[in-house]
Amino acid sequence: MAVKQTTAGPDELWPVVLGHGPKLRIRNGRVYVRISSTDDSYPIGREPNHAAAFATYTSTITAKSKDALTMAGRHVTGWLLLDGEGDLLGRLASDDEIVYDPAQVAAFAARAGLRVEDWGEVPDTTIDRMIAEPKGGLQPRPLGATRREWLMFVAVVGGILITWPFESQLTYATERTHSLVIFALGVSGFLVGALGLWAGRGLSRLPDRLVTVLGWTLALALAVLSVVTARAGWHIWRLASTQSAAVVAGAAVLCAVIPFWARVQRLGIRPTP
Repeated sequence: MAVKQTTAGPDELWPVVLGHGPKLRIRNGRVYVRISSTDDSYPIGREPNHAAAFATYTSTITAKSKDALTMAGRHVTGWLLLDGEGDLLGRLASDDEIVYDPAQVAAFAARAGLRVEDWGEVPDTTIDRMIAEPKGGLQPRPLGATRREWLMFVAVVGGILITWPFESQLTYATERTHSLVIFALGVSGFLVGALGLWAGRGLSRLPDRLVTVLGWTLALALAVLSVVTARAGWHIWRLASTQSAAVVAGAAVLCAVIPFWARVQRLGIRPTP
């Protein structure tokens, strides 16, 4: 869950809401971009592949954008990190909420010796093209999880909801076997989630509208069935009604993910290396 930021250090730039963008800091003539526990860093300068400027822009996400998967129709504000020749090092953020306070960006840029450019309204396809084909030949690294990675995460969560109730029936005599059960939970959740994504890949050969309607209709039906199962006291095998409802809810999650994953496969969207 995202939380409001507290106080950034004098040489740091934090997003307004933690988790909505990477943290940045200045150290030894370099800009560090922190994502979780990983730092990407760029030397500060006016040369190619050196951090030279921030650029902000606004854009409306259309159906042609690679961000249309979850952001279609939204008016977003984006932040880019550019090198000395104006080529893209990476996109810091793109969201319909305020990610970085412009005043804080200006103060951070002044301390770092970076420019701040406001590009105004930019077509979403132009941003996609910059990310896919940077002018200087430098392929920008993704600064944050891609939507493809989020879909994989949600699929694994759905897989865990399906497998956890059954594995909770396993008994163990020692802490070692308890640890093995916990390990099996993660592995089986991953495998079931992967099975759902495999199904989505196969369905990518069908029309997008058909897969979306079928997937979401089935997901909605299963979600309703999950609630009914919990309230009516129905159960599967030896599972309690709440555990049975969790299994059905997990299946609903996978059905909801499948149309998005099929669209990713159909459009040939791949995470930036």
